[in-house]
Amino acid sequence: MIRRLEEENLTYAFPEVAFDEDYVIATYQARVKTSNIERLAMAIADEQTTGTWIKVGADSLEKTRRFGAKLVALYEVPDIGCDYLSDEPPMYLIQLAYPMHNFSTSMSTLMTILFGNISASGMIRLIDAAFPRKMIEQFQGPKFGIQGLREVLGVPERPLLNAMIKPNTGWTADEGAELFYRACRGGVDVIKDDELMLADGPFCPLEERVRKFMAAEKRVYEETGEHSLYAVNISDETAKVRDNAYRVLERGGNCLMVNVYTTGFDTLKMLADDPHIQVPSWPTSTSPEPWPGPPIRALPRRCWWARSPGWPAATSRLTATPSASSR
Repeated sequence: MIRRLEEENLTYAFPEVAFDEDYVIATYQARVKTSNIERLAMAIADEQTTGTWIKVGADSLEKTRRFGAKLVALYEVPDIGCDYLSDEPPMYLIQLAYPMHNFSTSMSTLMTILFGNISASGMIRLIDAAFPRKMIEQFQGPKFGIQGLREVLGVPERPLLNAMIKPNTGWTADEGAELFYRACRGGVDVIKDDELMLADGPFCPLEERVRKFMAAEKRVYEETGEHSLYAVNISDETAKVRDNAYRVLERGGNCLMVNVYTTGFDTLKMLADDPHIQVPSWPTSTSPEPWPGPPIRALPRRCWWARSPGWPAATSRLTATPSASSR
């Protein structure tokens, strides 16, 4: 069947579309064995927007024109060297442009559009995403940013030092407070719970832990004149996270920690958007990739820790430039 040129070009565009129109540009790394990488790239664009595996009655060219993604760049990555022959399939970089109106301010939706169905389709990885200024401006962004974190700590220039309490779990509030005190005295700026530490466990209740840790922080400040942040793990059932945050604040806590890969990106955004929470929120994770599987078939942490427009962490900062990049 011969497709008309107009229909064929619905899934193509030049990279300049990022500057001229409102598109989110996603870059994928793919290592696949295929006789037609161009068709595969177009199939990805289709799958993540208006495509279905069979023709359906509600499908139309108008929907594809308005909501479909466009292939804007396709590159084959050279092998390691001319003297090296790999048995693996060739590697490609694919750039797709998604219409901004496909997205909302939901981080969950954003991730689903950029790396939803295709995450299970084979050896493919989302490695970058650039957002148009209009989209970035819909998000509140971080309350503090890097400079704000430095101001809270009173450290304008030198590198900041972060540490976590070990062993991972099992310590009491008194044991943890002593370890915390020593770390503060040693000059550590941010001391966090390990992700395995229960937010509110029977052997180390949340409120008791925060109260004793903050007493230790005050003691160190009186001795040295330097502040430290205690990033308290509040990761829990979704309905409990905000309450945990409020309980930390009521006991004098000065920093929150949430595992974004288990509680969800929108949970972290909720903490950042809450006007009653005026302390840094510290994002953390329990693995280098959000989902298990081969390294190439995943979403790299860098993509979300550095690029996401709604990232509300104390340490993140995103500078918007016109559409094509958010570096």
